[in-house]
Amino acid sequence: MLLKEFKETVGDIAYKTIIQMLKDIGPDARTQRISVVIAGILRFAVRNCAEHYDDAEALSNALIAVEEEPWRAEESSEEFDLLYTFIDELCLETGMLNERMSSKGYSYSIAEHAIIEYARWHAMPWED
Repeated sequence: MLLKEFKETVGDIAYKTIIQMLKDIGPDARTQRISVVIAGILRFAVRNCAEHYDDAEALSNALIAVEEEPWRAEESSEEFDLLYTFIDELCLETGMLNERMSSKGYSYSIAEHAIIEYARWHAMPWED
């Protein structure tokens, strides 16, 4: 289970805080807002797992790979799939619906938006 690896990566206190925060603010949050919060949580996690890269497990490797090569988040790559699964587990744990439907009938997900936000964390398109 990826949540277990996440808990080991960020530590027990941070894990409990993150879970409680998402339980409090997540269930009724708009996708475009909660996805940035989750992307920030992924940024926090990658800082902790980068120190132990040689011993990194699946989730840690995916976080590091997407940080180093952001294009991996824009394809249906192994890293994207793994991060998607993790965020789906996180949503389930905190009472959020990952898979959503727009008022026009289009399906979308918190996970997909969060992964894109994570990969583009340092992007400033107005500077290009």
